[in-house]
Amino acid sequence: MYWMDELNMHLRGCSRHLGFTMEFHKKNDSIKLTITAQGKIEHFKKAEALVAAAPVMQGWVLFALERPREIDFLLHEQMKKTCVDPREFCFCFDKSILAETNLIIYHSMVTEDNMELIYDLAHEAVYNLLGERNYATEINSIELANLSMANDEELIALEMLPQHLGLQSSGVYVDNEGNLVSLV
Repeated sequence: MYWMDELNMHLRGCSRHLGFTMEFHKKNDSIKLTITAQGKIEHFKKAEALVAAAPVMQGWVLFALERPREIDFLLHEQMKKTCVDPREFCFCFDKSILAETNLIIYHSMVTEDNMELIYDLAHEAVYNLLGERNYATEINSIELANLSMANDEELIALEMLPQHLGLQSSGVYVDNEGNLVSLV
């Protein structure tokens, strides 16, 4: 679409590291535009400054950085390819490196042949759960292993990762005018 190409061109004019996602909500006839730094911490402030400077537009809600979502958000094709549902993943923290958050994600379907495909699914599932900022700032590395390699008493359902990192999704956000707005 022409206007999406135009938006992308203008964002790239601000910084080649910025991108966007757009969601159309028919229910309340609104558009949610998220300016993303594509996970690059050094560009988070550019995305935030751009959203803060944006004019108010009726029917539009602007966000800086992708927010946490459902674990399987936009993963249905990968789920079909791998025959794995990300809600089946479990994890533990790799405690060999104390100062950093290193995850080991487990699933019974992981083999040498499908490791890369399932790793991509696991990576995206973690990103969905945490959102752009928390993924970039909280997660150092992700490893993938077959469930048979896990120590059962340490395993936690992957969907519980935000709670185990102490990241509770807020029921409010700050809009482009600096006002607190409830999501509920």
